[in-house]
Amino acid sequence: MDQGQQGLSFAEERALMLPEIYRNYGILEKLHTLSGRLVDNGNFFALDDVHEIAESELYDRVLNKFPLWLEQARHRGIVA
Repeated sequence: MDQGQQGLSFAEERALMLPEIYRNYGILEKLHTLSGRLVDNGNFFALDDVHEIAESELYDRVLNKFPLWLEQARHRGIVA
């Protein structure tokens, strides 16, 4: 592997440029399956390459559970 200036591989250097949410994929997956939550607060799905999905489909997939979440959150008193 090629090593960068700080001894990091190219992939590690690229990962450091990503937003925190992408670097913590494993944490997101665990939160999605966590038991005991009052409301399912995530619609986790994995993508191999975010550039291979149309923006409209990406946003549809990200937001498709929001109406149900909002209804359940209101029922539980989480939001008014």
